[in-house]
Amino acid sequence: MEVTTRTSPADGAHGSADRPRALHTRLEFEIAGGEQAPRIARQVVHSLRTELDGQRLNEVRLLVTELVTNCVQHAHIGRTETVTVSVELDKSTLHVAVSNPGAGFEPPGPAADDSEGGRGLVIVDQLAERWGVDDVHEARVWFEISRSANGNGGPP
Repeated sequence: MEVTTRTSPADGAHGSADRPRALHTRLEFEIAGGEQAPRIARQVVHSLRTELDGQRLNEVRLLVTELVTNCVQHAHIGRTETVTVSVELDKSTLHVAVSNPGAGFEPPGPAADDSEGGRGLVIVDQLAERWGVDDVHEARVWFEISRSANGNGGPP
């Protein structure tokens, strides 16, 4: 797994007692597909714990898990292919994109009430402020949410 992070320090930003909150954070990583991919993606995204409040971190971890799971289950991204997760966090907004080398798709309609799956994009739609699907060079689903669940741009 390759993980690349880059942060730019914030002037006067406040975060944890031992580390100031960054004004801009970019995190990008590739992970092998397969059944372990969602768990690994969730663990890497957890590294944002000093940049997001607890509620927002849990939502982001859930959404990334759902999107990586979609890559594995619906695009059939196995262990020989990779899923790329890109996270951009600025002063007020978190932008996340999950992509894979598979073909693009049209978002499905609502899942049947008795189905076991098919609700990942419904969850994205409910929690994200904006989201979409791009398929210019690869299948890519992205979402944006405020940095903080309480709307003030940072941890409470």
